[in-house]
Amino acid sequence: MPGPGVPRDRDLDRLWQAVVGRLGIVLGPRHIGYLRDSRAVSLEGDRLTVLLCSRFAVDWLPQKAGDALAEAVEAVWGRRLDLEFAAPGGNPSEGLLATEADRSSARPTRRLRLDPSYTFERYLVTDGNLEAFTAATMLADGCACPFSSLVITGTPGIGKTHLLHALAWRAAERRVEVASFGWTEFINGFSRSIRQGTIDEFKDGVRAARLLVIDDLRDAAEARKSADELQDAIDAVTAAGGRVVVSAERPPRELDLPQRLKSRLESGPVIAVQPFRAAERLQFAQEYCRRAGINLPTWALERICAMEPDSVRTLQGALGHAWLLARTGRLDLAALDLALANLALCEAAAGRPESIEAIIEHVARTFGCSAAEIRGQSRARGVADARAAAAAAIRKQGLSLSEVGARLGRSKQRISEILERGEQLLAQRQELARLAG
Repeated sequence: MPGPGVPRDRDLDRLWQAVVGRLGIVLGPRHIGYLRDSRAVSLEGDRLTVLLCSRFAVDWLPQKAGDALAEAVEAVWGRRLDLEFAAPGGNPSEGLLATEADRSSARPTRRLRLDPSYTFERYLVTDGNLEAFTAATMLADGCACPFSSLVITGTPGIGKTHLLHALAWRAAERRVEVASFGWTEFINGFSRSIRQGTIDEFKDGVRAARLLVIDDLRDAAEARKSADELQDAIDAVTAAGGRVVVSAERPPRELDLPQRLKSRLESGPVIAVQPFRAAERLQFAQEYCRRAGINLPTWALERICAMEPDSVRTLQGALGHAWLLARTGRLDLAALDLALANLALCEAAAGRPESIEAIIEHVARTFGCSAAEIRGQSRARGVADARAAAAAAIRKQGLSLSEVGARLGRSKQRISEILERGEQLLAQRQELARLAG
């Protein structure tokens, strides 16, 4: 029998649903999904036990929405409670929300700071990301692979983080121990553990993982000790049969990292993700609009997707702006083109909206090869000339050497080396005259 002041089961359920209602306002529909079908099962003293839909939710909710949960419970019950979560058929979590001290000392493998909307099912697979997607799914599913590390590179906003989060989610569902960090988060966590005297706990937590995920790896000139620790962690994880997945804007050899860390990361595939082509952008935009409840006319979608955005985020921003124009009754061609120009998706409406992908394909046709060959490793004379011409033509669109390299799967240094030859080819080949201006 419950003691004095302890609500009966139906009171527990009523109060918990009030908590869920408050969280629905604070968190929004995307995050509240993990509280569907949840129920409070007991209250003993100041410890409230809640049954969630899955072990996944038990691991995810405290870290993603811990503060909001605690505040909502305190508002409904009128006092601070320690929350304990359980999944069907499992044991309750060990006080994941008990105190702030408990949260700060939790093992990194318990802190999956992942976006629940980033799944493989919601990832648009294209020619430009097929290799990265295939490698990521194989690692996530535990398939036999001849490599223990994977590096995914590409310009910002083209889906690298989505792919890494999807991999981590899938692995976690298979009950693989996952440690997932952004590079800045890893640096901060390592530095904080030194200050707090918990460095051994930090190291043990990371090295116990069987999947180590590092998103957005960058230069480490000011974080050499963190880079050394990452190297040691990678060695420990892979020596125990685990896998390491890293994303970065540039390949490891182009980053300011310790040489042995570069070498370790390059022991597995280094795969560049390419931007969407026009048809792929349209497919992405249609799906994005469907999920976001955005209703735009076909001509507006096609106009937006005919441009060359520098990232998926920019494309989403353009779609949002078009939606606002439609909601205010001002969506027409002139207004949309002005919005796109302001977003740097294209030049002003009277300018030349030359697609980077169209340039590459035009050059490929001129030299009798394919766009894939231009981005590939072939050293055949015709392909090499096409690659140089494409680099020069893209460069004339105002892109930096690094950006040109990202489009063609080459380093900044390599692009610099072939530009002169490319400019000569643009001037010599009449079919390429319109690209030389």
